[in-house]
Amino acid sequence: GGPYSAPVAGVSGACYYNPDTDVFGYTNVSSAVSVGNVGCRLAYDPVNDVAVMPDSINTYVYDFSTNRWTSRAGGVGKSTYVYHRTVFVNSIGKMLYLKPTISGTDSFMAVCLYDYTNNQWIEQSRVPGPAYRWCKFGLAYDSINDIVLMVAGQLTWGGKAFSDMWAYHPSENRWEALSPAPIGGKKPTSEILCTVYNPKDNVFVMSCNEIGTLFAYRYKKVNQSAVDKLTSNLKTELGISPNPFNPIVRIVMNNASGNLPVDYAIVSSDGRCVLSKSVAGKMVWNATGYPSGVYIVRAKFRDEILTRRIVLAK
Repeated sequence: GGPYSAPVAGVSGACYYNPDTDVFGYTNVSSAVSVGNVGCRLAYDPVNDVAVMPDSINTYVYDFSTNRWTSRAGGVGKSTYVYHRTVFVNSIGKMLYLKPTISGTDSFMAVCLYDYTNNQWIEQSRVPGPAYRWCKFGLAYDSINDIVLMVAGQLTWGGKAFSDMWAYHPSENRWEALSPAPIGGKKPTSEILCTVYNPKDNVFVMSCNEIGTLFAYRYKKVNQSAVDKLTSNLKTELGISPNPFNPIVRIVMNNASGNLPVDYAIVSSDGRCVLSKSVAGKMVWNATGYPSGVYIVRAKFRDEILTRRIVLAK
């Protein structure tokens, strides 16, 4: 849900797809971003309308509202970035990065969460979970069951291959080992190039480069009432970008179920409603012709109402 951007290896630029307009595009990457760090894939943050890519000392942010890259000091700490992934976890409203960690004679996978406001990666308390692996593991977030799926990977580049599968429960900081039966004797192993979650069908889809096969996996079969209940329990955010703005602002009620419409209203400081609109997904307001000042955004989905202050600064 939302624009997606990914670096192009060896090229100072980024390709992106915006489903709101169904358009692929390309944008130059500023000199603040080292193309040597493209081994860590970008992930989209719908609350702040940015894509995030960490390395050991910096966190690179692509702002879709300005089409600009920025480099924020402070990364995830010492690690090697080879085919790693970041995922946005809706239930906690944070980006998650799984960091291969070696501490003395010990090695493990550390879960790191990104506090965007304070620009800080926070390593979670270590709990029993998957064995250390250096690269090429798949990672994706299931918003219905609130789990992060990790699958396969390699101990070293081209080294020992893993074929295990794990579910991380972010709200509990807990790992769960999964043991799906192989299909036709095959299972995802070693080099997982891409793992994505399809909420419409409640299923993960992953590509396995080693055997040229696509796999589909469902963590837990749920009926529609269960989906509605789980979805309603997720943390809801009202994303605003940029803020302050001039003259265009993008507003989205994160975690609003599927493609159902959200009722948006924008109210001026004197209490006058200047815009009222029902939109499925992101709403864009062009404030050309309106005076500078403070406005209140009101978003209503079912019985939940969120409000945030925005500032039009001309």
